[in-house]
Amino acid sequence: MQRYLRIGLFIIIIGAGVGWVIRAFFSESPELVPVVSEVALSPKIASISTTIPTLPTTHVVTTQVFASTTIPTTTVLLTTTTTVAPPTLVSRPSFSTPFKRPPTQPRIEQVGKPEAREAFQAMAEDYKQLIQFPPYSMLLRPNSHEFLKPYEFIPVKRPIDDDNIFSFDLTVSKFLLFHGDPIPVSLRIFSNTGEPIPFVTEIRLEILSNGQSVATIPLTPTEDGLERKVFSANYLPDPEVAENWATELTLKGIVQLAGYEQTGLTALFHYANPVAKLIGKGEEWMEGPHLNIPLKFSVQQEGRYKVSANLFAKETGRPIAHLIARGLLTAPQGEITLRAHASTLHHAEEPGPYQLRTIHLYRIPDQLGGERKHGMSPEETTLEIRSFDLETYSKEPYKNPVLQKKLELLQRLANPDDSESP
Repeated sequence: MQRYLRIGLFIIIIGAGVGWVIRAFFSESPELVPVVSEVALSPKIASISTTIPTLPTTHVVTTQVFASTTIPTTTVLLTTTTTVAPPTLVSRPSFSTPFKRPPTQPRIEQVGKPEAREAFQAMAEDYKQLIQFPPYSMLLRPNSHEFLKPYEFIPVKRPIDDDNIFSFDLTVSKFLLFHGDPIPVSLRIFSNTGEPIPFVTEIRLEILSNGQSVATIPLTPTEDGLERKVFSANYLPDPEVAENWATELTLKGIVQLAGYEQTGLTALFHYANPVAKLIGKGEEWMEGPHLNIPLKFSVQQEGRYKVSANLFAKETGRPIAHLIARGLLTAPQGEITLRAHASTLHHAEEPGPYQLRTIHLYRIPDQLGGERKHGMSPEETTLEIRSFDLETYSKEPYKNPVLQKKLELLQRLANPDDSESP
C-alpha cells in the first residue's frame, strides 16, 4: 500500500514540475499561443531546448506552441521533445531582446542576376564614354533631342470617355514664349476607333496664372472632320495684363460631347518677360584645350545666369557640342564665355569653321525653389565661329576625379565578383 502511495505522490510531483516548467518558459511571452498546424522552426524558439539541463531520472514532455517573431510574416509551430529536470534546475530563457531580421545584403551583392549585371555594365560603359568630355562641353549627337530642341512643346492628351473611344489634346507652338509674342494654341478632338465624333456641346480654353483664370482664348474651328476636329487660336495677350502673370502658366481645356460628361485637361508652358537679351559675341580665342566664345548681353536684371548653346560644323551642319556656362551679369551689359573642349572637337573630327545656335539663357533663382526668369535670344539666331587648327590645342585629356569615382562605383556594381577579390 505504501508503495502505491509513493508512486502516486511521485506522479503528482512530476506533474506539478512539468506544469511549472511549461509556465516558466512561456508565461512571460505573449507571442506564444496554441495552434493546430506545423511550419518551420524559428531560431528564436529552437534555442529554448538548449536551456534545459538533461537528467536521466526525469520524464520526457512534448509540447506544441505557436510563436510569432518580430517579423510579422514569420510564424512557427514548435514541436519539442524535452528532457525536463527538477524545477530548481531550470534556467528560463529571456525574450526581452527582440528577434532581429537577417542583415540586408549590400546592394553590390544584389547584382547577381545576369540581366541586372548587363544593365549596370551598359550604364557603366555609357557613363565612361560620357565623362570623357567636360559637362560644360558635352558631345552632341543627331539624336540628342533634349539639347537640339530644348523648348519643344509635347502635346498632352486625355480620353474623353472610359472606353477611350474619343480623346483630345492641347498644343502650344513652343514651350517658351516671350511677352509681346502671340500664343499659338490648338485643341484637337480625335476618334480612336473610327466612330464619328458626336456633336461638340462645349469647348473652352483658358490661361491660368498661379491657379487663377486670367484669360479665355476664343477658338476657331479649323478642321471639322467626322473623326478629327481642330480648334485653334493665335492669341495675343494685352501687354499690361500679361505683366502681372507668372512666368509659368497653365493652359486649361474643357470639352464636352453630346452624351458624354465634361472633360478637362491642363498643360504647362512659359510666357516670359525677358530679363536679359543676347546682343552679339566677342572675338573667339584659343587657350590650352579650349575654344573660348564670349557672348554679350543687355541686362535688365542683374544676377547669376546660365547660358547654353549648340555648336555645329558650318559646312556639314553636323552637331558637335552642347556648351554650358554660368556667370554674373550686371546692368546694363554683361558677358559670359562658352568653352568648347578640345576632346569634344577632336572626337567630332571637325576642324571648323563652326556655327553657334539654339542659344538660351536664364537667371538662376536667388533661393532654392525660386522662379526661373528667362533671357531672350531669337530662335533663328546663328553666330559664326572661327576655327583654329586642331593640332594647336593642348593634347591633355579631360579628367574629373569626382566623375571618375562615380564610374568606379558603377563598374563595381556591374562586376561585384571582381570587386570582392583581393
